Amino acid sequence: MELKHELQMLLDRPMNNEMFKIDEIMREMLLNIGNIDSELRDELIYSTFAMLISNDLLTSDQMINILKDCLSEDYLFYQIGEKNTDSVFKRSFSALVITELLKKDQDTCLLPKSIVVKAIDSSISYLLEENDTRGYVDGKGWAHSIAHGADMLVVAIEHPYFQFENVNKCLNLIKVCLFKETNYVCNEDERLMFAIEALLNNKMIDSNKLEEWIIELNNELIEFYQKEGRTIKFYKCKNNILNFLKVIYFRIDYTKENQKLREIINETIRNWHKNMYQTA
Repeated sequence: MELKHELQMLLDRPMNNEMFKIDEIMREMLLNIGNIDSELRDELIYSTFAMLISNDLLTSDQMINILKDCLSEDYLFYQIGEKNTDSVFKRSFSALVITELLKKDQDTCLLPKSIVVKAIDSSISYLLEENDTRGYVDGKGWAHSIAHGADMLVVAIEHPYFQFENVNKCLNLIKVCLFKETNYVCNEDERLMFAIEALLNNKMIDSNKLEEWIIELNNELIEFYQKEGRTIKFYKCKNNILNFLKVIYFRIDYTKENQKLREIINETIRNWHKNMYQTA
């Protein structure tokens, strides 16, 4: 495919990009951003977007146009709500390109505030609405929608335009992700945890707020258990939530923060183990 050849050449010689018709190539990249060919989609198109953005090889207008496209219903929200279809690749890799653009703008704030605020809001909406939670798809590569959405959420939280009023929305959507009817097996829990860390690092929440949220999360899991019983749906949610708490536990241990929080997590996991297996 000619596009593959052009992108490989551009990646090999990024500083000589004047020899390429960048606008034309980017149009082709956007048209193929969700291509089921994993080499084209992941290794070439996404990598080229990331390279162009990080190396300041795009104009402000080009970055704005890419961001507008990726935030549209034709990209990030393309056929949102579908499960087990190829549309997830277009949504998920649009999220990655938005992530690169927001990351670049964190220090410069050159993009219009209105579109950045829209991107921040969309990072929340996307994770709430995404139902295709597959990680790796045989024959087509990484979909990884929740992980890519979590990456987008992290850079949104870290952006100077992120508002405190979005904090509870972020905590709620993480909870929603943990209660999605799926088993996360491709490090989605760790990627979601980075959003918690971003909130902590940016002083948007403190350890007390996180403790309260974990208690609420556990209470909702208890209510879900009382409603569902020992169903597959319950076990998937329980595994997601307890694995997520374990990630928090060891990150807190690593950073030597807040013993009380670790005690709450330890007690929560111990109680579930006792409840499930009737051990002392």
